[in-house]
Amino acid sequence: MQSRELNMDKDAKVLSMLKKKLAKPEFAGYLVIIVILGMLIHSTDEIASTIANNLRSPVLIDFFITSQGLTYTEDLFNKAVSNSAIIGMVTLPLMILAPFYRALPDKYGRKPFLVINTLGMGVGMAICALSTSFLMYVVGGAISGFFVLHDTQVVYLMEVAPADKRARFYGIAKSVGALSTVLIPAMRSVFMGADSSKWRLVYYVPVIIGCVIALVALFVARETKPFLTQRITDLEMSPEERKRKVEEEKAKKKSDPNKMGVFPALKYIWNNKDSRTLLFIVTMYYFVSTAFAGYFEPIMVTSGMSTENVTKALYFYSFMFAGCTFIAGFLADSRLGRKGTVGLFGSLSIVMFCLFVAAAKFGWSPYLVGIFYGLYLGTYWMGGNFLTMMMAEKVPTERRSSLMGGLMLVVLSATMIGSIYMIIVIRFISISTGILIIAVPSIVTAMILLITKVKETKGVDLTTIGQIVE
Repeated sequence: MQSRELNMDKDAKVLSMLKKKLAKPEFAGYLVIIVILGMLIHSTDEIASTIANNLRSPVLIDFFITSQGLTYTEDLFNKAVSNSAIIGMVTLPLMILAPFYRALPDKYGRKPFLVINTLGMGVGMAICALSTSFLMYVVGGAISGFFVLHDTQVVYLMEVAPADKRARFYGIAKSVGALSTVLIPAMRSVFMGADSSKWRLVYYVPVIIGCVIALVALFVARETKPFLTQRITDLEMSPEERKRKVEEEKAKKKSDPNKMGVFPALKYIWNNKDSRTLLFIVTMYYFVSTAFAGYFEPIMVTSGMSTENVTKALYFYSFMFAGCTFIAGFLADSRLGRKGTVGLFGSLSIVMFCLFVAAAKFGWSPYLVGIFYGLYLGTYWMGGNFLTMMMAEKVPTERRSSLMGGLMLVVLSATMIGSIYMIIVIRFISISTGILIIAVPSIVTAMILLITKVKETKGVDLTTIGQIVE
């Protein structure tokens, strides 16, 4: 009895605190500041997710060739790429935990993980900068990558933005945040120049950025209203109502598709035709993500481009990606909708990749190489981002992070298979050929299924979505 009274007293205090937070008026310009904060967090996210791939060749040459007293050859380099991917597999157990971690914001709120994830990215990059072995470098990258995976800022922005401007706010925040990745080639130019052995210096600035932005988020961001409303509703139930709810949930354990948690989330997705089809599409699309996103810099290097020319090409990614992001946000809220935007950008990614490979191999201007590189990755990632948004717009608020965590588990499995494929094929054929073999059929099939089999989600009311998912 005493324990029950203590729990009730604790719940009452939490309820009072949550109501005060919900009732507290937003200060003038709060929404604008939150969008700016989203831009800053996206800056950290984009830098943390791309910096390793932008420095892949210098890192591999350092750890696998130069430090071993060997002289660079394309054959040695390709083996280093393959061997590094094998070593990188040791971090998979950490990645498998990611979906379960992603479900936590449904229980404890969006803001705490907004801060934790941003700080985690900075810590991971710091370990990379200080690494004395490739294994230590991989561990740092895994930590940074673990926190990059969750995109809590996406859920946060979706829940604070007006329904008719959700994709637009998201697109603006992403595009401005993406421009920050221009820091990577800028730091390559300043710290590396023609000496690729100085790659560690490139990490220092983004480490500082990550820690500062985490601190800003801690003091500026507020918990989202949808989450607060849901938690207040739960806490306002009487002990009898809660007990009855628990009993009902237990009774529906085998049949209810709406339970929280990663595996119940996967069941929820599977039991809804539209979500199940979209899950298959997302899986096919991200099956090629490692190949598409992880080998652009080695393709430039093996095509004979110098360190300086590779740096010149890398400058264009930020601007091309930002342009794609900005345009996609407006297209997704227009008559074209989410489906049309994903179909357009997914298809363009294949065309732009082919032009990128041709430009690098035939010695075209490094600036042209950079433009095609930025366009192929920009269109690919924006297609994937809006696929993820479509999935998020098909699930209830209180289960959104859990369901996205379940989606992540499936996507990680597909990505792992794609990674194994690349480890094997690059020992026998060129990197670009190996990528095209899986990219064309996977992306084309995914786009056809999306256009013909999945319902549009533009303008959906997130507060009633749980009632309309089939």
